Amino acid sequence: MKVKTLRALGRDSSLANRIHALAEGGEDWRRLLDFWLPTTVMEPDDVKRERHKWATYSPHLPLIVNLLLGSLFADPPTMDGLPDPTWERLEADCDRVRTSWASFFRDRVSDAVLYRRAWTWVDVPRSEVVAQTAAQENEVLSRVYLRAISDRSVMRWSCDATGVLEAVLFHDCVEASDDIVSKPTKVLRWTAIDSTRIRRWTWSPSESEPEPTDESEAVQEPEIVHGFGRIPVCMYELNDNQWIGKRLHDPCVAHIRASNELAWTIHRAAHEMLVVISRTEMKTPTVGTLRWLQLRTHETGPADKAEYIGPSGASIDKQIQHEQTARTELYRAAQMLHIAANPTAAGALQSAEAKARDMEATALLLESLTDGAIDYMTEVGKLVGFVLGLADEQIADIKAGGLRGEEDKSPTAWMEAAALAPDLIAASPTAAKMIMLKQATILMDDLDSETIDEIEDEIEAFLGGQQPGTGMVPEGAETPDDTETPDGAGDAAE
Repeated sequence: MKVKTLRALGRDSSLANRIHALAEGGEDWRRLLDFWLPTTVMEPDDVKRERHKWATYSPHLPLIVNLLLGSLFADPPTMDGLPDPTWERLEADCDRVRTSWASFFRDRVSDAVLYRRAWTWVDVPRSEVVAQTAAQENEVLSRVYLRAISDRSVMRWSCDATGVLEAVLFHDCVEASDDIVSKPTKVLRWTAIDSTRIRRWTWSPSESEPEPTDESEAVQEPEIVHGFGRIPVCMYELNDNQWIGKRLHDPCVAHIRASNELAWTIHRAAHEMLVVISRTEMKTPTVGTLRWLQLRTHETGPADKAEYIGPSGASIDKQIQHEQTARTELYRAAQMLHIAANPTAAGALQSAEAKARDMEATALLLESLTDGAIDYMTEVGKLVGFVLGLADEQIADIKAGGLRGEEDKSPTAWMEAAALAPDLIAASPTAAKMIMLKQATILMDDLDSETIDEIEDEIEAFLGGQQPGTGMVPEGAETPDDTETPDGAGDAAE
């Protein structure tokens, strides 16, 4: 297949590339300087080059995303329903490069927040030996692992009438080298995955063709029939309100332009222009070793004079206000206005009620992201169970959890919450056990797993003797009425 045919299948990635530059900064950001800081009317080329040379970028977008993800993943994710050996392996290393399950899905949620979608490919290692028995096949499937697909590399996908993913096509670039001391070559790959097979086309450079052209031929590798009966890829898609990357794109661009215009104005104003005023024919001023500038005097009238001229500073004050407004609107668009850095008195006078409303908006955004991330991990977990060949009943029980780090985890908050639910504690020993165990882990956050297990056993032993919160003996347990009394004790009592 021609390279140009494969490239024509791609989608417009200009917005994703700009969001990527805002998230990464550095050289990725500087490559798009013509977009961030366009040419002004009648601006000379040398002035534009100088202005771009002094351009800087304050990375507010990655700061906002990291704050959201830090709150979202403050508590590690959990998974119920997968076989213990599989989950223990995936929890510590889910992609065969020692990436934990929590770190892997933190990156996937980050991709979704920036680019709207995240993709996870549930794959099994390639085996040179064809499995001859069910045991050998199960051994291969038990080594299932996850592969991340960047949304920026996804060229197209299709879904059925119910919205279930059917096929996906993506491209990537890998480096191949026969020896560590030899120069690596970049191999372009296009991969198509559907419910039955995996197809891949590759292009490698050669002496006659060091770079791909439209007429270059991409070689198709032998296709792989995975036999799962469904596509082994999960897509996680956010709605417009959750898509932080697009929502902050325009405010970030506005702040970049406002801050660089302010910096450029200050840079130009810092170099005031020297003007020499003379009553005679203008000549080159005399500069001596002991005097910076020698001015002439005249027999009649005032002597020559020199002055420095520059802007008054009024425009700079206006630009400072404009830059502060742009920064405030940036955080307002992210529903995180309460953390916007505003050193002015107006920012300090923001009411506690307004800050509380901003924090409530952030909490609502975090709650929606938490629910979506848990659903996404559950979907991936169910796909892992499907690949492992678990029964439908077992797959239905697979459920992700955790990710409640945005909640108040202080011991006082847990004590207050427990005090507000005495009926729950009295009626449910399981709820009482979980509350006690949670309070113990928060009060002593440096506990090892063995100590936590001992505390859990002690809590179970304690709750086994009485109903929590009531002091009542559980039904079926021995009571004073059931115990034997000494002979005559009852008569004496009567």
